[in-house]
Amino acid sequence: MCYEYVLHTPYPWGGVFPIAGFITDPMNKNKLRFHPNQKETPILIGHGIDDDVVKLEASELAYNYLRRKGAQVELLTYSGNHKIGIKFLRKMKDMITSIPEFG
Repeated sequence: MCYEYVLHTPYPWGGVFPIAGFITDPMNKNKLRFHPNQKETPILIGHGIDDDVVKLEASELAYNYLRRKGAQVELLTYSGNHKIGIKFLRKMKDMITSIPEFG
């Protein structure tokens, strides 16, 4: 949902935090749209390196696509499988609290 909906809206977001996400049809170039207003939106992708439900390559594909589009994106991998890692939660908290309105 983050990739197919959130990132193509014309309204900038404070941050997007997909976890073990994937592009539903990565070969369809029109499927994943990235609105220019999202270039300043911080995107933190998290993925467990041992995920057996959604392979790490899915997040790597999304990360590489977004980098090519000029997004402010980071891919954070962590030990674990298809769960949210504490490393990711800490990084997400740091990003949120660095925003003046929330810090």
